[in-house]
Amino acid sequence: MLQWMQGYTRDYTDAVKNNQNAAAIAARLGDEQSRRFSLWNAAQYAAAGRDLPLARRLSADLPRTEETLLNRNFLEFETAAALEDWPSALRASLAIPNDGPPEFVALDARYLALSGRMPEAAELAAGLRNDCYPCLIVRGELAAWSGDAPASDRWFAEAVRQGPSLPSTHSAWGQARLARGDLPGAIRMFREAQARGPRWADPLKFEGDALARQGDHRAALRRYEAALDRAPNWGGAHLAAGRALAALRRPQQATEAWRRALRLDLSAADRAQAFRLVAAQTPRP
Repeated sequence: MLQWMQGYTRDYTDAVKNNQNAAAIAARLGDEQSRRFSLWNAAQYAAAGRDLPLARRLSADLPRTEETLLNRNFLEFETAAALEDWPSALRASLAIPNDGPPEFVALDARYLALSGRMPEAAELAAGLRNDCYPCLIVRGELAAWSGDAPASDRWFAEAVRQGPSLPSTHSAWGQARLARGDLPGAIRMFREAQARGPRWADPLKFEGDALARQGDHRAALRRYEAALDRAPNWGGAHLAAGRALAALRRPQQATEAWRRALRLDLSAADRAQAFRLVAAQTPRP
């Protein structure tokens, strides 16, 4: 139960540690099935927490069998989502049997939309339950992505009502407001998410993005550094920190940040941008 709650509050660091500890205890007891289950959980939490190198290390020696198919699919969609590889996230999500909790169907709808299949996503989301907290967030996201800001706000508000102490709604709501250009509203939402999930890196990084769009690169850099304190292997946050450093006229530190990003996992778009930025700072022979 502790690990499950840490997933909902986005305390991924402790969720990974607790599952690693559970795996170690299971190993001492000779319970190989529980050891593997805990390591799969730890790997999934590591990927969700933007630490893909750790996720790979934790899952490297785990068997790829029919028995572990569900665990692998969860790890694959968390990994793909961290890299914004939405078609791969969708394939992994669709491979999860949707006769379980409604959250599984919500995942399918989310990744359908992000893969450019909005009509299918909307049709699937229409059947989601209104007493399912993650489902409400997905419906808020889909409304935002379809341009219906009032409906998006209503879904997010209902999610907050049902899960007032959880950070996920405010982070997603902040991203929706950021996308529509409401920078003060986005920053307010990201700070609400931070208050509810102080060990979660995402809303810190996203607030940095909003501050950078406002032109406050010094404050943005502080948010990126705070995000990296929580998720030091997040390549996208290193890339963003480098952009803030460049805007503050600290080119050497900016290039170092971009080089760090290139040594880590990045989305295809972020990797291409990092290469361009480093190349632009590299003296020609």
